[in-house]
Amino acid sequence: INWILYTKALVGAVNPHEHLSEDAPETNVAFKDLFAEYALKPQEDKKRKNRIFVNMSENIPFHTALLAWAYMVNLKSDLADYLGYAVIGYTFFRTTWFIAYSYGINSPFPARSLSFALSLPCMLAALVISGITAFTE
Repeated sequence: INWILYTKALVGAVNPHEHLSEDAPETNVAFKDLFAEYALKPQEDKKRKNRIFVNMSENIPFHTALLAWAYMVNLKSDLADYLGYAVIGYTFFRTTWFIAYSYGINSPFPARSLSFALSLPCMLAALVISGITAFTE
């Protein structure tokens, strides 16, 4: 799920005006509609999509590597179910964060901030569970 959201954020943050000259709308008919559509977007939308992508670029690859390591450490351990709960929680909260950020839902209830904040204890739980497994088995 996070990979799909990461890809959606990447595609949403692409600025068609930051391409090489051979991709200009006058010379490349395939991108003509994309240029026109992007030009009509409000500046706030452009900034929001860019911030979502930048945040996901900062977090998702590192978190994915940590969760993959946690999975490998706990593959056949007694704590594997607990790791699964932590990963499900993390995925739920990051998906909620993506939706809340995409639609600007952070007031009056801080859904975006709260979901981001709650995803971090899930990540920490995965690391603690993996540490326990790595040093006890």
